[in-house]
Amino acid sequence: MKQIEIEVPATGNLTDVDEAIEQAAEAAGLRTTLRGGLTEYPGATHWHFKHGSESGALEITWWPREMRLWLSVHDNRDAHWIEPAMRGIQQALNAHLRAIK
Repeated sequence: MKQIEIEVPATGNLTDVDEAIEQAAEAAGLRTTLRGGLTEYPGATHWHFKHGSESGALEITWWPREMRLWLSVHDNRDAHWIEPAMRGIQQALNAHLRAIK
C-alpha cells in the first residue's frame, strides 16, 4: 500500500478540512464514491475517490482527534491516474493547511 501523510498544524481552525479535501479531489478531476467512517479510527472521515469510470481508487482519511490526515491506495486498487492525483491533492492540502491561522 502507498501512503502519504499530510502534516497538520497543531493549532488553527481546522473546521473546513473536509471541504478542502473534497475541493482538492474535484480539482484533480476525481469524484467521490464513498464518504463515511472507519471503525479503527473513531471520529475519522474516510473517502474513496475515482477518476471517471477508470479502475483504481484513492482513499483519503481525516482523523481530527489525532490531527492526522493521509492519502492511501491499496496495491490492488492502484491505477495510472492515482500518482498524479495524489501529488496534486497533497500540494493543495499542504497549501490550505499552511494558510490556516
